[in-house]
Amino acid sequence: MKLKDSDRFSYEDVASQLSYFPETGEFAWVAPRRGRKLGVKFKGNHAGERGTYSGFTFCGMQVLAHRFAYLLYHKHWPEYVDHINGDRKDNRICNLRAVSKQENQRNFTPRSRKSIAGIRLRKDCNRWEAYVGGRGKQQYLGMFTDEWDAICARQSALNARGFHPNHGRALCDKIVA
Repeated sequence: MKLKDSDRFSYEDVASQLSYFPETGEFAWVAPRRGRKLGVKFKGNHAGERGTYSGFTFCGMQVLAHRFAYLLYHKHWPEYVDHINGDRKDNRICNLRAVSKQENQRNFTPRSRKSIAGIRLRKDCNRWEAYVGGRGKQQYLGMFTDEWDAICARQSALNARGFHPNHGRALCDKIVA
């Protein structure tokens, strides 16, 4: 079983070795240790899934910087941390918010332009099909001749279901660009 950060490290453990600068999202080591430069600010290296998050090694373990930033500022571990602006390397405290697992999963962004969540091209009729899911149910939104109309219908349905306004933002940016 994989341990959570909160089971491995207490606020006191982390605060005794690291300081956090909330305006910049940077960290600095405050406890002496071999190979560490004290007081030098750093943001972290690429870590986590597909190298998209900032992270660093803490007590011999690779950790995610945004979780430690939240802990050092709020003095408690969140269930999950969301980057409000969608930039996974921006660990300023104004860009971090605590969310539930369900809210965090709503922040899914497609990996490529070809895989837009909830939108697919039906090749048999050359029309775009839109649908939205949540809480184990899937709702069919209709067929559209234009891809943009299907995307707008899906975004409207997401907004009506209470998804965060940032959800799907990357998807719309890809279409407009």
